Amino acid sequence: MKKPVKIILIVLLVIVLLIVLVSCLAGGSSSDKGAKESSAESSSEALSESSKPAEESSAAESSQVPEESSKESSQEASQESSQYYFKDMQAVTKDCTINITDWKVIPVGESGNEYGDSPVLAIWYDTTNTSGKQMDPSTAWISIMTVVQDNDPNAVNQLEMGLMPDDQFTDSQLQKIKKDGTVSNAVAYQLTDTTTPVEISAVNGILGEDIGTITFDIANGTTSNGGDAAKGGTGTPANQAKEEASFKDGRIVTDDFTIEITNYKVIPVGETGNEYGDSPVIAFWYNTTNTSGNKIDPDSAWIYAVRAYQDNDPNAENELQTALLPDDQFTDTQMQDIKPGGTVANAMAYELTDTTTPVTLKVTNGLLGADLGSQDFAVEGK
Repeated sequence: MKKPVKIILIVLLVIVLLIVLVSCLAGGSSSDKGAKESSAESSSEALSESSKPAEESSAAESSQVPEESSKESSQEASQESSQYYFKDMQAVTKDCTINITDWKVIPVGESGNEYGDSPVLAIWYDTTNTSGKQMDPSTAWISIMTVVQDNDPNAVNQLEMGLMPDDQFTDSQLQKIKKDGTVSNAVAYQLTDTTTPVEISAVNGILGEDIGTITFDIANGTTSNGGDAAKGGTGTPANQAKEEASFKDGRIVTDDFTIEITNYKVIPVGETGNEYGDSPVIAFWYNTTNTSGNKIDPDSAWIYAVRAYQDNDPNAENELQTALLPDDQFTDTQMQDIKPGGTVANAMAYELTDTTTPVTLKVTNGLLGADLGSQDFAVEGK
C-alpha cells in the first residue's frame, strides 16, 4: 500500500507544479501584452503630438499660398501693365512700338497739304514690329491712336484724317513689316482751328486699355505728356440731380442720357431731307445730353431707346424702317461722342407706310431696358 500512495503524492505534486507554472506564464504574457499596448499607446500619442505642429505648419503654409499667389498675380499684372505706355513721343504696345520722330502744322496749299481745305497736323513716325504679327505702319497707327482737338464744349471733337503729307511714303505706307523690322511713315489730321492743342491718345492694340496721352501745343510748337480732352462738358453728371427714367411730352429720360424732341414733320418724296427716298418720311429733330459719363453719341442713343410704329395692320405690329439722315447739318456730328454733361443735336427719320395713321414712338430705358411709355405723333397736316 505504501508504494501506490507514494506514486499518487508524486503525481499530485507534479500537477501542482504544472498549475503554478501555467499561472506564471499567463501572468507574464498578460504583463507583456499590457506593456506592449501601453508602449503602443505612448508611441501613438507621441506620434500624434509630434504630427500636430507639422499639420498646423502645413495648414498655415496652405493658407498663405492663395494670398502669396494673389500678390504674385497682382505684381505680374502691374509689371505687365507698366511695360506698355505712350509718353515722351513713344508708344509701346504688346505688338509694336511707335516712335514719333517729327511733327508740324501745314497750312492749306503748302507742300504736304496742297489739296486740303483746312490746315493739318502732320506727324512722322517709325513703327517696329515686336510681335511677329502681320502689320503695316499705316494700320498700326490707326489701330492704336485717337486724335482729338478739344474746342467743343459738348462733344468730343475727334479729328478726321487728311491726305498723306509726305509723298516718299506713298508706296510704303501699307508695306508689311518683318518681325523686329522698322518702317517709317507719316500721317495727317485736319485741324478745326490753329490754336487749340491736339491730344493724341494711345491704346494697347484694338480695344485695348488706355496707355497714355500726349498733348501737342500747335500754337507754340511744344508737347507734353497727359491730357483730358474727353472730360467734362457744360455740366458734369456729378453736378446734376438724377431724374427718374420716363417718357412724356417729347422728353426721354434714361439712366444714361436724356433726349428732348424739339421738332418733327412729314417730308414728301423729293423734298429737302428726303431727296432720295421712295416714300414719305417722318423726321424728328432732338437734343441728346450725356448724363452718365458713358460713351454716347446722339445717333446710337436714339436707336437704343426709341422704336417707331404705324398701327395700320390689323394683325401685325408695323414697325417703321429708319430712313436717310433728313438734315445734312448733322452729317459729321451724328456719331460724335458726347462729353459728360454735354448736349449734341441730331435728327432721325422713318419711312411712312401711309400718310394718315399717326406714328407712335415707344421708348425703353436704353437697349433692352424697361418700357418707359409711348407717344403718338399726328401725320396728317404735318
